[in-house]
Amino acid sequence: MRTIANKLRFCVGLILGFVIISLFGVLGVAIMFIAPPLTTLTCRYVEAKQVDCQLQERVAWVIPVREIPVTHLKRAYVDYETETREDEDGREYTVSVARVILAGASGEIGLNGIDDVGLSATSLTARVNDYLHTPTAEPLALWGFGLLSHTLVTLVGGFVFILAVLILVLWIVELVVGIDTAEAKVVGLYQKVKQKMARKD
Repeated sequence: MRTIANKLRFCVGLILGFVIISLFGVLGVAIMFIAPPLTTLTCRYVEAKQVDCQLQERVAWVIPVREIPVTHLKRAYVDYETETREDEDGREYTVSVARVILAGASGEIGLNGIDDVGLSATSLTARVNDYLHTPTAEPLALWGFGLLSHTLVTLVGGFVFILAVLILVLWIVELVVGIDTAEAKVVGLYQKVKQKMARKD
């Protein structure tokens, strides 16, 4: 038999548990969104001389946030841009960074992210251009820049979210066990009183 106090304790604890998982859940998702979405490029031959591609930006590896079709891909090339940065002392300096550009029937589209060294951009561009000159039934699937940093951020955010779920589960278990214990005590006390009354009769 649940008393009003026990029911109230259960409801308050449940609400607090949901508040905690909401806060931790939002924090975990926010952490996953700190890093720019990871870009994936998938290309395939739709005709003998026509390659269509799909650029997809994903959060946490699998959650798509944006898709951009690239029809009739003609070529890929590396575009070098100048970027201004600051060192540890606050002094500004300029660096040349590489960005992969895809040229298709709908215009030019840049892959999300930049490559400071240029080696990854050059390698990725070479793979796309090789695919354009080698007709095949197999699709081409490539990851964009920042896979390592995106993976680390995703793991941290996912850990925080899972931790929130565990906290909620443990909280509910503690509440249920606490209420069951209280009920058992009440039932035991009731049985003792009943036995004493029976003896007096």
